[in-house]
Amino acid sequence: MGKTKKHKKIELFGHSFGGATVKEVSSLFTQGDEAERRTKNHSPLFDGGHGDLIHTVTTLSGVNGTTAATLADRTGVSLIAFYAIMMQSANECETPDQYDDMVEHWGKTGLVRAARYRSNILDSIGWEMDVDTIQTKINPRQVINPNTYYFAHRAYKSPSEMDGACQCCGYIMALSGNFVGLKCSLDYQGWKRNDGFVNLAGQSAPLNQPHIDGYWSGTDFKPGIWYDMPAKNEAHLYYCGHSGNEDDFYADFDRMLALYDKLG
Repeated sequence: MGKTKKHKKIELFGHSFGGATVKEVSSLFTQGDEAERRTKNHSPLFDGGHGDLIHTVTTLSGVNGTTAATLADRTGVSLIAFYAIMMQSANECETPDQYDDMVEHWGKTGLVRAARYRSNILDSIGWEMDVDTIQTKINPRQVINPNTYYFAHRAYKSPSEMDGACQCCGYIMALSGNFVGLKCSLDYQGWKRNDGFVNLAGQSAPLNQPHIDGYWSGTDFKPGIWYDMPAKNEAHLYYCGHSGNEDDFYADFDRMLALYDKLG
């Protein structure tokens, strides 16, 4: 599980749905999982009490709900996941040394795996990105560790909250961003601005947990609270190095690591 010395603590980074993943990992380290504790030979992870091993949790355009999933209907997003698993399973069979989709527990063939995966509610990305699912079923059961620092780095490519049109250069992201931004005005006020895939509001701190809206130079960061960092005028793939300026990308990570090195 690692060591508790300061320099041995873990810095967790998660981009896109990886943001939801590192939130869950942090919560599991802190409180564990009661259902798993009742099983035999469970991992020590599920016992909880390991939260102090995590120094920082950083989400990068992390999905804390996106109307792309809600508006496309969970079925639509699940079908995309279905297709992705089918393709990955095929690649795994052809080149097993290069691909491992780690979904073999869903079945022996790609078709069976994809069908079983899609049928799940809280174990399928198609459901877990849905705004209402995250806010009502996932966030309420997660806890934050009082000794861990939490940062939400965000991005947008919409000119304003009043105009949710996405100005992404890529065709797919522009199409997705306009769908996300322009079609959510009725049910999700304040969610128009987006980075092509995820609403700016859906990249921010969990709504049910303590957080500070905004950041200013010289902030005295405290553990146990989320910080919504300044949103960059970039597309969703910026934080994984696939869009935007390369020098800016590396400089952002240098600043993050320099800051985290100074935190207690």
